[in-house]
Amino acid sequence: MAAGLAAAENVTETDLERVRAILRPAGVALQVPEQQLDVVTGLSGSGPAFVAYLIESFIIAGIDEGLEKETAGQLALKTFAGTARLLSEWNLSPRELIEMVSSPGGTTVAGREILESSSVKDSIINTIKRAAQRSRELGQDDK
Repeated sequence: MAAGLAAAENVTETDLERVRAILRPAGVALQVPEQQLDVVTGLSGSGPAFVAYLIESFIIAGIDEGLEKETAGQLALKTFAGTARLLSEWNLSPRELIEMVSSPGGTTVAGREILESSSVKDSIINTIKRAAQRSRELGQDDK
């Protein structure tokens, strides 16, 4: 998991380190300018629900293709976790990993043809933007 934090000018480095120490067990705590906190909320605060939605879709596809629900679930979870670990540990961009696992004429390329001709990327981008927008709206409601 990931969290974002912003600090006012009067916050000391010691104070910041205490906050990081509290947030760090959840994953990573990144300091961002205050005006970016709504984007952090949309991306990583709401993000687990969006990633879970994608995982659920993978599970449904596996079941539709004949896998048992438990097997499809385990494969989907490990696929997402393993992909995140590869990107992080190998310091790869998502595009680099996509190209690494895409053999010409292979199964990945065949699947990518469907994925890349769809509007799924725009849908995901717009989902995160809408969550960030709603975070800004909620912040305005508090004023």
